[in-house]
Amino acid sequence: VGPQAAAAASDGLPDPDAHAPRGLERLVGVGVAWKLIGQMGVQGIRLVTVAILARLLLPADYGAAAVAVALASFAPAVSDMVQTERATRLARSTVFWASLGFGVALSVLAVALAGPVGRFLGDPRVGTMVAVGGLTFAVYSLGSTSQAVFTREMKFRSIELRYWFALVVASALAVVAAGVGAGPWALVLQQIALLVTFVAALWWRAGWRPTLEFSGTLFRQLGSFAIRVAGGRWARLLELLVLSLLVGKLLSVPALGARTFAMSTVILP
Repeated sequence: VGPQAAAAASDGLPDPDAHAPRGLERLVGVGVAWKLIGQMGVQGIRLVTVAILARLLLPADYGAAAVAVALASFAPAVSDMVQTERATRLARSTVFWASLGFGVALSVLAVALAGPVGRFLGDPRVGTMVAVGGLTFAVYSLGSTSQAVFTREMKFRSIELRYWFALVVASALAVVAAGVGAGPWALVLQQIALLVTFVAALWWRAGWRPTLEFSGTLFRQLGSFAIRVAGGRWARLLELLVLSLLVGKLLSVPALGARTFAMSTVILP
């Protein structure tokens, strides 16, 4: 029993923490329910979209966009680069600027490597799409802190509804683009639209705004924690990129597309 609770009990006052476990249980229960509902909705939308795009696109289209889509799909990993125990105004601003700086750096790196990747696979379209797909790191970094704030406050309903909206917008755009002959760009535009819309939705009624404050000491503490948390995810991204490049080089870009589509349908359930 803490000193405040003991003092309250001795004074005949209610214990301020007496109902905390029950309230926390309710928040956790609601959060789990919304995560489950959210995943069911997301997978349903994706399944319908994949089925439609499979009729409109060729394996070569999936192969040309494979590397760009892989980069875009891992852009949310930027949010794992910074976490904090106390969400003070200084901490949130430090998190925001650190995420933005890291996201921009990754986008610049992707643009720099786009040309060599295109030449390696023998398809200049690949390089252009890698450069565009790499921009998603910078885009998502603008909203990663807002998502972290929602998660910290256990507002999973807000996150899921925003993501549903973004996914519907992106899926509709991809289907329309594929229908008018955009080819592999339909897949890249889908990822761009998804993250741009999601970030915009995260900023709507987020309840906070970053300031120009930044703490170097706090950044070092956050970075040390983030490396341990996000290391596994970045290793998986590296594995996916290496395998994609090898399949595209040793077999062909259409073969890479067939593999990408097959893996997406396997992972989907």
